[in-house]
Amino acid sequence: MTTITENTTPSPALDDNTGDLPDPSAVPGSDREHKSTPGFTERPMIPVALLTAHPGNVREDKQADKAFCDSVTAAGIITPLEITTSPDHDGYVVVDGNIRLDAAIKTGLDAVPYVFSPGTADDAGQQYLHMLISSRFRRDLTVHEEAAALFSASDAGMSKAEIRRATGLKASEVRAGITAGSLSAKTRELTAARNYAWTLEDLALLAPFEDNPDAMNRILEAVEYGQPLAYVVQKIDDERQARALRDQLIADLEAKGVTVLDHAPDGATSLYQLRPDLAAKDDEGAGTDSPDGNPDAGSESDDASDDGDAEARDEMDPAAHASCPGAIAVLRSWQQEPSWYCLDPDKHGHARKDQSALLPTRPDSGRDDAGPANDNTRSDPNRKLVIEGNKAWDAAGKVRHRWLAEFLTRKAPPAGTGTLVPQFVATQILTMPVPLCQALGGIRNTDIYQRLGGPTSDEAAAATQPRLWMLTLTPIAAAYEDQLTGTSTSRATWRTDRYSQCPRADAGSWLSFLARCGYPLSPIEQAVADGLPYQGDTPDSDLPAAAEDPSHTDPQPATTQAQDPARNGPPDTSGEAGQTVAAPLAA
Repeated sequence: MTTITENTTPSPALDDNTGDLPDPSAVPGSDREHKSTPGFTERPMIPVALLTAHPGNVREDKQADKAFCDSVTAAGIITPLEITTSPDHDGYVVVDGNIRLDAAIKTGLDAVPYVFSPGTADDAGQQYLHMLISSRFRRDLTVHEEAAALFSASDAGMSKAEIRRATGLKASEVRAGITAGSLSAKTRELTAARNYAWTLEDLALLAPFEDNPDAMNRILEAVEYGQPLAYVVQKIDDERQARALRDQLIADLEAKGVTVLDHAPDGATSLYQLRPDLAAKDDEGAGTDSPDGNPDAGSESDDASDDGDAEARDEMDPAAHASCPGAIAVLRSWQQEPSWYCLDPDKHGHARKDQSALLPTRPDSGRDDAGPANDNTRSDPNRKLVIEGNKAWDAAGKVRHRWLAEFLTRKAPPAGTGTLVPQFVATQILTMPVPLCQALGGIRNTDIYQRLGGPTSDEAAAATQPRLWMLTLTPIAAAYEDQLTGTSTSRATWRTDRYSQCPRADAGSWLSFLARCGYPLSPIEQAVADGLPYQGDTPDSDLPAAAEDPSHTDPQPATTQAQDPARNGPPDTSGEAGQTVAAPLAA
């Protein structure tokens, strides 16, 4: 690299890598000022030891951060510092580039590139204006331009490690930037038109959807509503995987000769409502005689069977019913497993159970999350909200776990939260809310603890004090997430009408804490944090204002949610036949 220099005086005392420096006592216009013809020279360098930071630097933050220092270590100082002689003409002061000087000092550089500005030596006003002008009219690269630079550097043959060292970016940012740099011009145009502060990681998430205009439009519209991009992408990906599994399940069933429908036709009856055929029961009984041939020998053990086994034996078995001409499988859009029906049990000679035992109808075995699969409620907005809410809660949990896994590896709490993390940890240990009472004792043996870093006592022994707070937070985080995600009752945490092993108020406190640490809450998480019912992801949602199970004609009040299972146990699920009672959500 070359630059034009003028008003320079040779300085034999400097090494070969240092360019010509002006005599600091040669005031412009004086007899001592050396005049020479401007010419092209090698990039001039000045020893860092000869430079002084400007005493009136207008920047409030004058420190070079770690990322910049890492970049300087790898690539050096690229942009020359503007310098001039000091007021006493006994050295050099940096007019523009004081943060670069700080980085050079911190990283131990011997010399830095410079541009000498003789006209500002005795003009303090011009020095301050140079500070202003050099920043005011400097246009930073847009995120798309940064992505293009990273992609081009990779395309030119640089490795990700080389790019990371030269830029000071994290490895994840480099990977994301290279991916984002490959986006089409159309995608760049669409994202630039949206009112959203894109990051390299955000843009990289769009890459899989470039050939899916519907998904792309859905993502772009959602972010304008303020929804976190990672959450929206996770929901779409979950739906894609669910469709793939559903298609494969249908193909497998049809390959076996099973008729698969997306709803139960009028007159069709669930096998749960039918008794097993007598022939099937006789075959089953013949196979369970005792070895000595006495059919009554096993009666004592049979009497000891639990009620669930007895009920199961009193149902039509799908395998036994498979040869019936009316056998069908019903796989609704929200189901992961099929429900089994007979199109016309009377015609095909099947006996129904006593009608008084049919209310309330037991959910189908293929039930997913929205109550009984009664086709009369297929358009019920309550059902839509439960289905939408469960999908949203699942997607939010996956995104939150990824965020926590990175967050908990920090060496210290985020800037500005120096007391937040210690206060939260201390409060949790002192109050021991329900999630900690239920999960903290054995949390080290869980998968979620390992996925959040799984720190050991050895790591704690070598940790700094700030890092110790992050290590202490990890088992608390794992305990909350263990109770918030995974099981059927965990999935009901977002609801106001269902029991959950993690009370909604405790979940709200946890999510509010994460938001203060920088985690972007999804709409369903925000509703829980605010103590409000979830009403859908978008303001114009046509979903109802509360998540009530459509099978419940008299829902339990929201106070059911706040019961402490560690003290009171789950809500009472007993009741006479035909009664509606609150029960843990089995979704």
